[in-house]
Amino acid sequence: MSAEAAVVHRLMVSSEALEIMAEAIKVLTLQKGSFQRLKDVITEALDTIDPSNTEMPFTFEQAVPLDGGIPIHLRLSKDRNDRLDVFRNKLCGRIGDHCGVRETVIFCAMKIAKE
Repeated sequence: MSAEAAVVHRLMVSSEALEIMAEAIKVLTLQKGSFQRLKDVITEALDTIDPSNTEMPFTFEQAVPLDGGIPIHLRLSKDRNDRLDVFRNKLCGRIGDHCGVRETVIFCAMKIAKE
């Protein structure tokens, strides 16, 4: 049996960003009725949000500090990671600036948490 290829992202986040991700996990867990993880939040966002045609979360527009000293390891399947990259590129086009995986993950979490 071969293991599915995975990509692991090491994201350094602020405590504010960690709170946003934790809230998204909580909200999605309660919606689904079973414990969800950060990769589940990302999958939900990829399946339900069009970054080129959605309202920007207020906190995202206000440039909440996202960079910090808290390490988060996000493991995604190759397919899911490819979808995240397409999503990230659309988001970058929308905000008119470069955004990395960390910013994209936090954007997804904000949208799922419905700030």
